[in-house]
Amino acid sequence: MKKNNIIFISTFILIFSLCSVPLFSDDLTSAISSSLEETTKSISNDTVENTTQLNVCPDAYIGNFFPSVPPHFLIGLSASGTFIDTGDLSDAVKSIISQMGGTNSIDFSLPGTLVLPAYSLNARIGGFFLPFDIGVFGSFANVQNLNFTDYSASVNEFTFGADVRYAVLEGNIILPKISLGLGYIYTHQSFDFSVSKSYSGTYEGYTGSIDSSSSVGLTLNMNILYLQAQISKKLLFFVPYAGVREVLVSNNNSYEYSSTVNANGTADSYGVSGDVSSNGFDFADLQTQLFAGIGFNALFTQFTANACWNPRTNLWSASLSSVFRM
Repeated sequence: MKKNNIIFISTFILIFSLCSVPLFSDDLTSAISSSLEETTKSISNDTVENTTQLNVCPDAYIGNFFPSVPPHFLIGLSASGTFIDTGDLSDAVKSIISQMGGTNSIDFSLPGTLVLPAYSLNARIGGFFLPFDIGVFGSFANVQNLNFTDYSASVNEFTFGADVRYAVLEGNIILPKISLGLGYIYTHQSFDFSVSKSYSGTYEGYTGSIDSSSSVGLTLNMNILYLQAQISKKLLFFVPYAGVREVLVSNNNSYEYSSTVNANGTADSYGVSGDVSSNGFDFADLQTQLFAGIGFNALFTQFTANACWNPRTNLWSASLSSVFRM
């Protein structure tokens, strides 16, 4: 399966729009480095919100696998999306364009909100004797040679997660199900973008044809831990639910940028890189997620619509899933 990486491609195309003129002034390179650092942090936050929505089960507890007739398990697909405000990024890039004096007539525009998408294959199995269940999910994408007019890109992504939930209340005709859970997610994502452009202009006293190229690489390595509590109640074919998560993140993220200008047979190059890591789990950065949704049971299939809000970052996420279940 392929993952639609619209937000990542859009983000770095904006940076690359600047490479058609020399980018070796201290002010411009500093602005680009600052913009890439903030973009890396923003995408890191968005990724946390997105990946934690990929293995949501409407039932707070699915029942035992053994002893049980039938044994309880499920397997299916999930897709999620986080709504991202692009205002800060737009302001940063427009500021850089302004510093350039409009010498290249760069036409820059971006929707105010974009959606960061993700998908996963997920499964869950009921416990043995004790009232618990275990869920796992994963996704993978390796897309090379995404070609645009002046740009090319490649994307590599791998995500794996698992959680265990214990039913403190198994529920019945009257009472709801209530569970407490612990989860872990690892995600690796790398994005490489390059652009080359030829134009007529002036560089270092030379006026004529100039060849310019730039490349950006972004790498995310993230470990995510979370605790959650969930309540659900089956009502005929529907399973409304709600819950809360407390999320901790340890990340090792980085970015690289390079630019080369070839004018009159002389090539000048510049590069900058940065580390945007958390140096372990930091309880000061503990994030709260409030989630709720509804499941719909149809024979051996369950469909789920889920929504989540992070009060600290004000990020909204949503997910849909379809599973075969027993």
